[in-house]
Amino acid sequence: MPSDLSDGMIGDNESEAFVLTKPEVSLSVLSARVWRPSMDTTDYHRFSKQYQASITRLWKAKIPEDDKKLVERFARDCKADGIGLARLTKLVRNLAYIGEIMNVPFKKAKSEDIRRVVHHFEMTDYSLWCKHDIKVILKQFYKWLDGEDYPKCVKWICTTIPKKDMPLTKEAELLTEAEIKRLREVVAASTSPFASRDRLIFEILLGTGIRLGSLVGLNVGDVDLQTGTLHIRAKGGAQERVFLNPGLCAMLAAYLRETAPQANTGADAPLIRSKSGKRLGGRQIQLNFDRWLKQAGITRPFSVHSCRHTFAMRLYQRTGDLYLVQRALGHRQITTT
Repeated sequence: MPSDLSDGMIGDNESEAFVLTKPEVSLSVLSARVWRPSMDTTDYHRFSKQYQASITRLWKAKIPEDDKKLVERFARDCKADGIGLARLTKLVRNLAYIGEIMNVPFKKAKSEDIRRVVHHFEMTDYSLWCKHDIKVILKQFYKWLDGEDYPKCVKWICTTIPKKDMPLTKEAELLTEAEIKRLREVVAASTSPFASRDRLIFEILLGTGIRLGSLVGLNVGDVDLQTGTLHIRAKGGAQERVFLNPGLCAMLAAYLRETAPQANTGADAPLIRSKSGKRLGGRQIQLNFDRWLKQAGITRPFSVHSCRHTFAMRLYQRTGDLYLVQRALGHRQITTT
């Protein structure tokens, strides 16, 4: 990829996607996300397959058969209530695991059995959110089992996380300017036929703050170079419009020109493709990201999601405006940001 395309990328001094030194740029940021009522139901993450796998795992679990049937019924009722497949998968997997730990039929469980399960998870090194989710699932399941309200065996569970315990993004989870520069240099110097693709992935994530799932779901037709925007499928399936800086537009244009002779580039063709021309999955993107980090000599553990955190923190440091960051990230509530 031509080196001049790096000009204007996030992190360069003179032209960034969300630098607010110019009044006209700040207006673009304030409308960086446009919410749309339409929903995209394409299963890019293969949640249907994951859900079926969780049901298979449930029936292999060492819990009573009646409990397996209960969990299946609970999942069906949740689906009827509009719960998505990603959440259903988590419900089924966790309830199967909870049943094995409790070693008591769900209907016969008492407060002491539930306390033992909660204590088990509290003593693990699982994240705060994972432990919180287990408590939520327990209360949700037993409320469904009771039919009306939370029964006594789970009513005592507190699912409110104190503000002082809320996990904050740490500096160790963010990419530094020096690390970003090294990463760019390594990818630019690579002779890999996928270097330009992976550079584009990195710049889109770092320059827009979109989630990995939204990146995976991008199609060629979602790129609008005339308006300088990406049409993304955000969390929950909502469609949004994300504004791009000139450098990213130039990079996308070059990428589309390079890949056009190699694969079908119709509007519905995946933007980020594998060697075989199929949509590149999130897991492979993370593995590629890890490889580039290693080549750049960056030994600290980073996930692709770190790019989103880095984008948000850099925007906040430059503006001091949390509401602006909320809008740029597409968060509906400021508390999420």
